[in-house]
Amino acid sequence: MDAAPSPALPAGPALERLLARLAVAPDFVAAADAQRRLQGTLASDKAHLRQVAALVQDDVALTGKFLRLINAVYFRPAGGGEITSLQRAVAVMGFDAAQRVCLSLKLLDQLPDSPAALLLREDFLRALLASRLARELSGPGPVADELGTCAMFRNLGRMLVASHCPDDALAIRRSVPRVAPGLAQREYAESRRRLGASYASLGQHVARHWGWPPALVEAAGLEEPPGGADAGPNRLWVSWTANDLADLLLYQDPDGWDAQLGALTTPRLSASPFSPAQARAALAATRRDLERIAESVGLPLAQLRAWQQADVTAAAPVDEPSLQAVQRLSVEAAQMSELLLQPDAAQRLPRQALGSLFEALGPQRAVLLLRRDDGLLHVAHVLGTPLAGGGRGWTVDAVNGTDLFARTCQQGADLLISDARRSQVSAHLPPGFGCAGQPQSLLLLPMRLQGRTLGLIYLDRATAPPLAVNDELMRLLRLVRNQTLAALR
Repeated sequence: MDAAPSPALPAGPALERLLARLAVAPDFVAAADAQRRLQGTLASDKAHLRQVAALVQDDVALTGKFLRLINAVYFRPAGGGEITSLQRAVAVMGFDAAQRVCLSLKLLDQLPDSPAALLLREDFLRALLASRLARELSGPGPVADELGTCAMFRNLGRMLVASHCPDDALAIRRSVPRVAPGLAQREYAESRRRLGASYASLGQHVARHWGWPPALVEAAGLEEPPGGADAGPNRLWVSWTANDLADLLLYQDPDGWDAQLGALTTPRLSASPFSPAQARAALAATRRDLERIAESVGLPLAQLRAWQQADVTAAAPVDEPSLQAVQRLSVEAAQMSELLLQPDAAQRLPRQALGSLFEALGPQRAVLLLRRDDGLLHVAHVLGTPLAGGGRGWTVDAVNGTDLFARTCQQGADLLISDARRSQVSAHLPPGFGCAGQPQSLLLLPMRLQGRTLGLIYLDRATAPPLAVNDELMRLLRLVRNQTLAALR
């Protein structure tokens, strides 16, 4: 790929070296686990766009490659050059092409253990956290994944240098203290001094050359706070705030968050549409996934600060469940009420309901089990971490069974277990449940109609904090469950 410098960028040896390497190898390296999960999902006849797009967005390399290809000249008749939504990208590309893209990427696991590789992993972690925080800040709605993508690729220039010019990236890193807020601005200044162009202008140049839509090009070049007192919670403010919060999450002891949140939202940036309370809620929700996201890019927590090691939730200000979960599920429940009126509700609504619960509660896994002709409940659909063997051996006998799940279905009682590893619980799990591993917490929502169990919604989480549900959230969970039941009847 030709990536000659644009007139807006001053040429220099470091910049020319980077662009020459991009011409040969434009892609980032992908996390092996992300690639395996996406491959498994694409190979399933039950895969759907929303699930595939969510898996793509969990990896920087996959997201970047999908966006680079879908906005190339070949796809212009189908909207290429304007696509920022990963769901739309997957829909236009198709599952077969998506699988080929997945297989074409080099794996992050193949990189040698070195300071440069650790820096690249850390940069990927910052980008993934920014993406997750942007989705939390934006709240429920169809644009959340697009805002997450914009926030992710505000880091494009820095990740390109870390990937293709590691010596320069390490030198810049050593010159800039890991102190939030304002870390990105200090990195821009140092990269401009060393490379002749800031990370932001470099990322914007490459994004434009790749044919990315204006929204992504603008986000990649975001070097100063968005202007205007009436800026509102648009994509630039979401991207700016999400990246500042990602650095706060990684480089600031949670005991000092309160002092910094005001600086991030009101005094320093008076036009920011976000309050400290909104920022705190987004931080708390995202911090629960810090360990999982760090592991996904192969970054040991020992490489981060002391307070991020071991129990990463101990010092976090957590409001469980989050306000975003309640808001998101309220919107989804309203949409499903409309879907119930459609002739294909029985096919579409159960999967949409499972996806809504998965996104709202943030479990490790969500499973829908449905009754078959043999009278048993079988695994019909899985979101999140796949079940071993596809869960084929996991059944629930809701009529004659004596295990914990069967009794829950027979009683029609919702069940939340905070510590499923206790012997009092683990000894009563159903046949074949070992395919789900050893979750710490789980939630069961049986679906019964006129004395018969038609299905079961199952959610779990393997690590702390356990799943937690307050009265308002439980009311919404039951509403979504009842809507699913109405579609199946």
